[in-house]
Amino acid sequence: CMERDIPDAEILEMPNTPKYNWYYSYMYLDDRIKNNPNDTRDSIRYYIQFDPSLFPQNFRQVAYRAYEVQIVAKGQQPDENQWKSNWSDENSGKGYLNNYAKRFNNCDGIDVLFRLKNCPSSLTRFTDNRLIHNAFSGNWTQLKCNTVQWAFTNGEIGHEYNIKVTRYPDGAVVYNKDKTFHSREEYLQRDPELEFPADKSYRIDMTPKDYCGDPLYSSATYASAINRNYQYTLDYGGNILSDCDGRLLSIKGWTDCRLPMKYFAYEVNGTQETLVAQSGNYVPDAWNSPYKYKKDKTYVIRVVEYGQPETNQVQLVKFTLNYRLPSKYNIYNSYKYSATTFCGTGYDAAKKGYNMNSGWAYYNAGWDGVPAVTQDTYLTIPKMTIVATQKAAPHRKFVATKVTRSNSTLYRNDWRELLPDGSYGADAYAPEGEYSMVAHTDCVDIPMDDDYIGRPTLDLSPTTVDAACDGKFTVTPKGTLTYRGSSSDVEITSFYVSGDNFNTTRNWGQSFDTYQREFTLILNVKRKSDGQTCTLSWPFSMSNYILDFDQSQALSMFCTDSGKGIIHMALKGGQPPYTYKLSTMDGTEIERKTVPGAVDFEQGVLGQRFRITATDACNLTWIHQDVLLQDPAAISSSMNERKSYCAGDHVKMAARMFPGATYLWHLPDGSTKAGREIEFNATTASAGLYVVDIHLTTCTVTLKANIRVNIASINEVAGVNLNQQACAGEPVEFTLDPAEAEVNGVA
Repeated sequence: CMERDIPDAEILEMPNTPKYNWYYSYMYLDDRIKNNPNDTRDSIRYYIQFDPSLFPQNFRQVAYRAYEVQIVAKGQQPDENQWKSNWSDENSGKGYLNNYAKRFNNCDGIDVLFRLKNCPSSLTRFTDNRLIHNAFSGNWTQLKCNTVQWAFTNGEIGHEYNIKVTRYPDGAVVYNKDKTFHSREEYLQRDPELEFPADKSYRIDMTPKDYCGDPLYSSATYASAINRNYQYTLDYGGNILSDCDGRLLSIKGWTDCRLPMKYFAYEVNGTQETLVAQSGNYVPDAWNSPYKYKKDKTYVIRVVEYGQPETNQVQLVKFTLNYRLPSKYNIYNSYKYSATTFCGTGYDAAKKGYNMNSGWAYYNAGWDGVPAVTQDTYLTIPKMTIVATQKAAPHRKFVATKVTRSNSTLYRNDWRELLPDGSYGADAYAPEGEYSMVAHTDCVDIPMDDDYIGRPTLDLSPTTVDAACDGKFTVTPKGTLTYRGSSSDVEITSFYVSGDNFNTTRNWGQSFDTYQREFTLILNVKRKSDGQTCTLSWPFSMSNYILDFDQSQALSMFCTDSGKGIIHMALKGGQPPYTYKLSTMDGTEIERKTVPGAVDFEQGVLGQRFRITATDACNLTWIHQDVLLQDPAAISSSMNERKSYCAGDHVKMAARMFPGATYLWHLPDGSTKAGREIEFNATTASAGLYVVDIHLTTCTVTLKANIRVNIASINEVAGVNLNQQACAGEPVEFTLDPAEAEVNGVA
């Protein structure tokens, strides 16, 4: 049917140049689980790695797959049933082979045999020397603290070994026998001849008779003599905090023979000793003494080992409790609130503060300037709370009510706000600001470094947005990032738009296009002073750039002096110029105007309704709004309202916006102020009627708004501390004095 040219193919011959490395430096007897624990170990395990370095580059990755391997005694011929080729795949070409060979005597050396699979003529023999280790395992065990015994925990049967024990320091051989175990139970059974006095040191050696290696290669074969030197600690666990006049102790004594002990504590006064505490029972670990040891007093701790009479007390330590306190507590910068809150961690908008219980931190005791410790002097850490005081508002205090210790490290937990009456609030949400920190103790306040709580803030108001007719927005993000009242220490290194499938990173100020009306800017922020970086999320809305009516400029009324309706409307967003169409409610168009901004119509009679329909230069979307020509008096009455403020509040009060209007406020004290907005601090004297006159530019009529302001003052019940006792199940009734409240100075 057809002819096709097939190009010539070149078949390359792979050279036979295998090499290998030992993955494990020794071999060991078969350790696979047997169905019968008394089976003999008839295999030797080996673990090698293929070395492809002698092959041409194009064969190196795959050459190992062509080979099979077995290991035999030096000069021994291969067994056709022992070839192994279960290489583990390796992209580098260095395949691994972990397998077994028939047991043989390796004392004269071994041969590692390679050949191409099923190709006897390709046999390559490598002569090597490798020992066989770990046929047995075991350990030395202390018995009653006066003898030590060797015990096997694993081994093999049916093969002869020489077992020798050497005593030190004299080097005498105290055990030397040839041994063949015939069952697992036999070598696991403790041999009384391998038990020796514990006041000397011993080493056990084991030599095989039919191969070469160390059967106990991975076992601890040396036992040190028990010297019974007593050691102790008075602060076991390192978690006890002291009082100013003394402290509890966690006492632990031990020797290299760890027997349970009874503890006895005596106060020493000259030559007289008074028993102040005892453990009662034998304690296997530390004794947490319930007695508070007094500062500057001298004590003796004595112990009795298990099995000894109580009269045989041994002095563990004599000491004077003359402790010294740290000079300062230090915290790593990464654990300060200035680091943890920099990225906004713990901020709660509803609480207007940062949760001081979010995250964790630890402090280290500093001892600079503290006199050196002597034998009878102990550095200690007192019970404490950590107090954070806002510098700008010192009445705001936050307290870490739970401080725990681990040696010289402190951990603070359970922050609560300290209330004016001395009680604690349920939580601790600290406002942004500088804080002084101190560790408060009943002994002395210990200083700490100041801290700052807060994150950077961003003003996006300079951002520019260009809206295209197809709905695309071109956004150029601009704005200043501030931190601690300044922009000098922080910068935006880059940003991207959340939801961008590619997370395209841009420099700050670089424009991007989007069709989203709401999105989030992800800012990569850096603090220059220490290089700390974090990611902040900032929401951004296109609502100001989408075509819509600007309600702040809307006005529709009937002007009685001119006898005309006045309609003022404006659009925002979109693409100017704007086209406005004035129609009756039945759809009859009355007037149409195209202007770059706001529009004015003078049409209609009192009470008439109109529809304003508008679009922008794109002419793709028409929006509408209905208006009513109101009597100015009705507009005035709709602006009357009541407002209430708490005494001490800073008040900003604004009148309704009318385009081009001027405003004059008449205050309760008879004074006047010009402007649409006024400010004052709420006091009883500032309560009353505020009247604002609004003078329009398009009509001579004056609109009036009456705003009635009430000022409330509440005095809570102060310092109430109620305690009652009742049996379980009985009702308890508390009677509180009523709180006092005043409105405009009247109770």
